[in-house]
Amino acid sequence: MSTATSVIANPNPVTGTDSATLDNLITLITSGAAIPFNMSDEQRIALERTGLVFGEPVEDDYTLIHVDLSPGWRVVANQCEDHTHFDMLDVDGRRRAIIGYEPARGREYVFTHVLRRFTIQKQSEAIGEHIAYVVRDAVTGGTIHTATEWTPVTGYIGACESALHEAILWLEKDYPDFRDFAAYWDD
Repeated sequence: MSTATSVIANPNPVTGTDSATLDNLITLITSGAAIPFNMSDEQRIALERTGLVFGEPVEDDYTLIHVDLSPGWRVVANQCEDHTHFDMLDVDGRRRAIIGYEPARGREYVFTHVLRRFTIQKQSEAIGEHIAYVVRDAVTGGTIHTATEWTPVTGYIGACESALHEAILWLEKDYPDFRDFAAYWDD
């Protein structure tokens, strides 16, 4: 099991957002020694299925848990202006999880979010009088299906619900296990 004995644990896990605390968090996560424990059981099981091993919580920091990453996996930092995100990349360099910390929201807002291979995203703008949801493939980075609905017939909210429902039905038909965080990555 990985340990981070050379890294000082956060002395104030609830309110600690100073530079040293953030540096400590970044070091623990990017070294692959720990990740935030805040995730669903389903996401935890999906990570374990990839070979990641969960250990004990980080001493004096209830938000992190020690891990041994899956063989060949790594964590890289992506700093933004108001928060910090880390990408957990698999052996092929594909983003499989997002690890986040938003200092402005406090130490409570530390999370690990495991990604599914297929996601549904609303287009940022309507296409003429149509609302569109797209199904994206995390492996190729491309759109594999577009579901649209004409807004004058059902109104904006009705069009959104209809297009989203159509995208879900398409995924259920072609990728029935799409809700499984570990499904289809090796296809």
